[in-house]
Amino acid sequence: MNDAAFIEVSNASKSYSKGGIVIPVFEGLNLDVSKGDFITLMGPSGSGKSTLLHAIGGLEPLTEGTVRVGEEQIEKLSQSQLSRWRARTVGMIFQSFNLMPSLTAFANIELPLMLTSLSRSERRRRVETVTQLVRIDHRLKHRPRELSGGEQQRVAIARAIVADPPLLLCDEPTGELDRSASGEVMNILRTLCDELAKTIIMVTHDPTAAAYSDSVYHLEKGQLSAQEDQAA
Repeated sequence: MNDAAFIEVSNASKSYSKGGIVIPVFEGLNLDVSKGDFITLMGPSGSGKSTLLHAIGGLEPLTEGTVRVGEEQIEKLSQSQLSRWRARTVGMIFQSFNLMPSLTAFANIELPLMLTSLSRSERRRRVETVTQLVRIDHRLKHRPRELSGGEQQRVAIARAIVADPPLLLCDEPTGELDRSASGEVMNILRTLCDELAKTIIMVTHDPTAAAYSDSVYHLEKGQLSAQEDQAA
């Protein structure tokens, strides 16, 4: 175990069975991520980037290997324990935003807090705090269809951080956005890392987005390449 690592992926392998045939995705991967780091996973489509991301977030089990986040060994948690751990530890940001179309931006952001013991006033305070941080506080009464793609993603980021998780997992967060909106979203993620010490793991095909991270890993043909240090 690397005691300095906040996230430690050890000897991770993933495969699927289809029609009696085993289809490997990746094999024997190792990855250490320090607390407060912002890393990017890149590679061709189908290389297993999102699968690895989901394994770190406890959304998809590995075939072999282990994932440790903080003090928790993910594969040892029951489903109920895993759900509780994910609720307090992981914020997810997706390419397609995954907002509830019938709810306002405020209600979408508040959703992760609804199962907590927080009072209504405390939930409101938290929503207002994160929406100011991501600069979407002026659109809280609007529903997703009334928002631009960039605004929807800012709502999604606010929802991901409203419970103050230490880890953000981002799966193609700029994939549906134009260049201007992509830059706004990436600046927000960089700020969350720099000012709030969030640990961020991002999957992307976009080298411009990857340049905002501290380091880049390439996953191809089932193997994770050596780290590439980003320019300061």
